Amino acid sequence: MAKTIFIDIDGTILKHHGEGGLNEIYKKPAILLDGVVEKFEQWKYDECRIILTTARPSSMKQITEEQLLYHNLFWDDMIMGLPRGQRLVINDTKDDGTITAIGVPVARNAGLGDIAE
Repeated sequence: MAKTIFIDIDGTILKHHGEGGLNEIYKKPAILLDGVVEKFEQWKYDECRIILTTARPSSMKQITEEQLLYHNLFWDDMIMGLPRGQRLVINDTKDDGTITAIGVPVARNAGLGDIAE
């Protein structure tokens, strides 16, 4: 079954450079984390919709897209300017009991190699 994947950028797709501020994104190279390309390719093969999420402001859209495209990543949409902190996905359950909202936390900068979704 195709899924909608909401996935954060910094610390999940690209290496999070710590609390050095937004200028660090311009100063340091965008380092792709382990398993990201393979997971994105699998999701696209499975006809999933990939929606990137980030606290980066929309004024950083161009550099963010350049960093991701440099690593040959592809996505469907990007939501920028989200507050830092918890993000909740709320969805109804199907009549047959199928759960339609799942949270998959990963350790910062660990990559996607070990996730099952």
